[in-house]
Amino acid sequence: MSRSTKWVLGCALVIAILGTILYLEFLGPAEVVWRGQIRQGNHLIVQIESYRRTMGRLPSDLSDIGQSASESGPLYYKRCNDTKYILWFGTTLGESMTYDSQSRLWSESGGYCP
Repeated sequence: MSRSTKWVLGCALVIAILGTILYLEFLGPAEVVWRGQIRQGNHLIVQIESYRRTMGRLPSDLSDIGQSASESGPLYYKRCNDTKYILWFGTTLGESMTYDSQSRLWSESGGYCP
């Protein structure tokens, strides 16, 4: 393999790697981009559901399950009614990923409380 061929292949590899990183960071599936925060949220969901089974009701706020209910996040909880809650975290300015306890899904479209 000639030296110029190796150089072209090396450049193509670097471009492919950078393209993949940029795709995952800015355009990739939210489950990939925000997996760390979703993992933290899933841990809280387990705690919330355990509290619901034990106490027969949803926690009023995160302090009921031993977490700090902080205005600075990174995760936020809202009890909508006796059976529904949402959990969310900010992604970009004005956007968030939201877990809806009724659908049991994370979504970029955001959940809401009726």
